[in-house]
Amino acid sequence: MMIQNDGQRIVTSDYWQSQHSRDGYVYLSPNAGAWRLLVPENWQHLKEIKGAKGVALTRGRYQGLNCIEILFDDESDSPFALWIGLNMVERIPTTTDLTLRQFYVYGPNAEILASFNCVFRVAKSLPYLNPWKDA
Repeated sequence: MMIQNDGQRIVTSDYWQSQHSRDGYVYLSPNAGAWRLLVPENWQHLKEIKGAKGVALTRGRYQGLNCIEILFDDESDSPFALWIGLNMVERIPTTTDLTLRQFYVYGPNAEILASFNCVFRVAKSLPYLNPWKDA
């Protein structure tokens, strides 16, 4: 996946022309102190994440695989969450990524669709689903 950056901002990417995007998969990219989630055109969950107060990224094992949980915490009893494999991440997050505190959701043409404060944490197993403020 090619991503051209200007600091935290994505200038352009071939993600939206990729089979990955056409198949409806998201792609997570860390850069310059921020996490960026690239979502396919007509991503059906945009409305569900808009009310989030923050995002928690948790690395752990889900159904026996190393994955990342992306929790869009709206402080309700049923926040929206995604579990993605490490093949959907630009690079494997480590404890050095604990300092990345911004989270952007990007749509086609590298348009920012949403932005949040975020935390990164590690758990033994997923789903973890603890509120983002509990990190």
